[in-house]
Amino acid sequence: MVANEMDALTTYKFKLGTLLLTLVLVYLPLVHRTYFEHGENLGGSTSALLLVMAIVLFLYRLSAFRPQPTLTSQRLAWLLMLIGSLLFFIGNVLLLPMLTVGSILPVLAASVLFLLGWQAFRAALFPLTLLLFVIPLPYMMTDFIVQPLKLLISHATEWLLYHAGYPVARNGVILILGDYQLLIADACSGINSLFSLEAIGLLYLHVMKKESALRNWLIGMLIIPISITANIIRVLILALLTYYLGNDAGQSFMHDLSGLLLFAVALSVIIALDGVLDRVLPVRQSVAVTEGATSTDKPQLREVQG
Repeated sequence: MVANEMDALTTYKFKLGTLLLTLVLVYLPLVHRTYFEHGENLGGSTSALLLVMAIVLFLYRLSAFRPQPTLTSQRLAWLLMLIGSLLFFIGNVLLLPMLTVGSILPVLAASVLFLLGWQAFRAALFPLTLLLFVIPLPYMMTDFIVQPLKLLISHATEWLLYHAGYPVARNGVILILGDYQLLIADACSGINSLFSLEAIGLLYLHVMKKESALRNWLIGMLIIPISITANIIRVLILALLTYYLGNDAGQSFMHDLSGLLLFAVALSVIIALDGVLDRVLPVRQSVAVTEGATSTDKPQLREVQG
């Protein structure tokens, strides 16, 4: 009996190691090509950071489970693996990052169902949901959001620079700052950081396990103005770098570094906001108080919500 369990565990470890190696060889070049070679147009460093966090949570959740696959789970796993392979192939042929990156969802789900079974699959649903936020959407699906965001950011940056005394003008989404013309590109609209921050907010709420629906709703909604404000500050910083140090400085590594730093700042604001809501919307607790007690009677306890 013990020997059979050892053989099964050895087989499982071999399958798991083979699967992880295959996934790394297939998807690591894809991640590098999608999020770094194409700049920030498809999410850049913030989406890559979220991808790493989701994968770490995915592996952490599954580390507590032993192999318990069923015939039904393995049949579904084959179907999901076929769907994932087709998405990956079609995405590569048509050059659609949405399909190639999106293929990782059915592939990971299939891997869990085939090796571990249904309980592990249910535990993996939340990190798989986070991966939805790293899938780059085509411009036809985001353009109606991107264009108003670009106009808002360019107008806010112009207003701030003008009232700070800088020689600035604006033509649509083009800022004219001194001798430089700065185009507010699609990547500068903040749509990618908005999706990433929403996902990080979901992860934070999931980890903190807040029970108040109002609190969770408020934090989820306030992430939107926090993300937009952080992106305005980022564009303002890049504009000032360009004005004082030249165009090369504004397009250097500071471009990506500013995105990561402001992403961290926005996350800190979300955590601070949660602390404020702790005071404004205190969690209800049951408090025992004595009522009608006499020297001879036992105190009667009543629960009140405070």
